[in-house]
Amino acid sequence: MPMNSHSTILDVTFVWQSENVTVTPQWSLYGLCDGHGGSKAATFVKDNIVLELQKRLPEWIPESWSSPEVAEFAFSVMEAVSEAIQTMEKKWRTSAMTDHSGSTITLALRCDRFLTVANVGDSSAFLDCGGSIHPVTHSHRLEDNPFEVQRLRDAGITIARVRGTYELEPALPDETGIGALRVWPGGLAMGRSFGDVDAPRPVTAQPHIKQMVIPEEGARLYLGSDGVWDVLNATAITRSCRHQVPQQASHLIMDRIILGSGGCPIDDATIVVADMLPESTRKDFLGASKPAPRKKRFKRRMFSKSGKNPFDFLCEIDSIDIRPLPARVDSSAPVRIQPKSSIGRHLHCSATSLDIFHTPRKDTFMEEEEEGEEKIGIHADSL
Repeated sequence: MPMNSHSTILDVTFVWQSENVTVTPQWSLYGLCDGHGGSKAATFVKDNIVLELQKRLPEWIPESWSSPEVAEFAFSVMEAVSEAIQTMEKKWRTSAMTDHSGSTITLALRCDRFLTVANVGDSSAFLDCGGSIHPVTHSHRLEDNPFEVQRLRDAGITIARVRGTYELEPALPDETGIGALRVWPGGLAMGRSFGDVDAPRPVTAQPHIKQMVIPEEGARLYLGSDGVWDVLNATAITRSCRHQVPQQASHLIMDRIILGSGGCPIDDATIVVADMLPESTRKDFLGASKPAPRKKRFKRRMFSKSGKNPFDFLCEIDSIDIRPLPARVDSSAPVRIQPKSSIGRHLHCSATSLDIFHTPRKDTFMEEEEEGEEKIGIHADSL
């Protein structure tokens, strides 16, 4: 189906899925780009990412998510995502040298129960499995990531806070400076970003990638720009939203951001809430999520009799130096692929944005559904 998208002045969200439901594998993509210095870089990613992925994604799927083939499949998907982002970066640098905008990139790519999340910058995401919360991104904000600071300093790049003057310039070595750590020249507060042609080349768009198998009961994915996470955390969001449908959850998160900011948010905020139920007849995540349990109940539900946690990351890769962790496949819990007709039938996704530079309130809902196809809806709300 065509891509559904929504954008404010700087933030762009998009959802896409494979058009031919009779062909395996089926892919679904959820994306969020938080632009800065303009929206052209974020829009460029939205307009090009699907085409670049389609050129590279594997055309096969493992017979079982517990088979040795999973490691090969995971690496193929990781390579496709990493190469797609880096190809877009090269095209951007050669075609838009006069544009000084930049953007974070957070992508969640799903094939049946297999989920790959790639991120560049500080737009974070987490997965709610109903009884546990799992971060699925790796922030490249310099203030929170000593590895990125050291990597850039090893490359000879100046990392400093802003000097206490009216000019945007780095603090001198003997000055404390104000605000967050930044890369100079350019003053970017992240070690990785898409675009930003003014930043030194060690500031790259090479993503951090995590891959996992979604539990049989399904899961809920949250993608948010830094304007969300500067006010709320994953625990606060899940406590408020586990028993809300995605559309209600995204609105509730925006309301809590306004409240938590004293009614005056200082940054744009965008949240994408997606229910992923690849092997379930449920219409949303409400039936899969459970109330916050007591510790004793938590232990019984989250761990099997053998003591193993049923949820585990298959792979975590920093594509800047390609250091994959060994693929971990639990052969004691085989999972078979469902028939093509039932793969990914039910899905609901909601995106809500609060743009501090945009005062008119917009409330739109786009939905497309055909019998036997996956259902995708986007709710976009700007304040």
